Amino acid sequence: AALAPRKSIVPPPPLPGMPIGSAITVTLDLESFLGVSAVAPASLTLVRSAAEVPTVSIGGAPSRFVRARDELVLLASARAAGCWPVDSGLTMFFAWELVNITSTPLDADAAEELARAMPVVAAAAASASASGAATLSLPAFSLRAGFAYEFHFTATMASDSAATATTRINVEVLEEPIVALITGGNTRRYTQGSAI
Repeated sequence: AALAPRKSIVPPPPLPGMPIGSAITVTLDLESFLGVSAVAPASLTLVRSAAEVPTVSIGGAPSRFVRARDELVLLASARAAGCWPVDSGLTMFFAWELVNITSTPLDADAAEELARAMPVVAAAAASASASGAATLSLPAFSLRAGFAYEFHFTATMASDSAATATTRINVEVLEEPIVALITGGNTRRYTQGSAI
């Protein structure tokens, strides 16, 4: 039997007037027309943050599968909070960072070795408007096959470092079979009597 919410109208929570740090929990409890309730109600807790943070996202799925021979291009975007005071300035700083490496299947020694040499993979960029984008580009063979890399993208309001937001993406580098290649190509022409 289909379940329907017991109450279909929920007034919007008074977020602008909420004190910083306070929370509101919204609970959804479903009941069928036969009186059968859902096993457990769904709930969502909203917490009033100290700063109005930007909205950040990375294009595509939260996990990506690539091959070592492919160039990696990640595009992220950020938008200042709609209620951010314009007189404080809309400039945002962007940064990409490689924060974790794991092996697939697990090879703890190799993953630890890569993690020790883990670089910050991109310098910060900036946007002077209410929205902006930042691209992370890594050339082919920058990442090792058989490993998963976790990248974070962060946007911070230039006028308030507490107004920062981060999102992440996991990139798994697939292993490929070995391919045999002959230098010079696989077709040769020789004249009679010449050495091969």
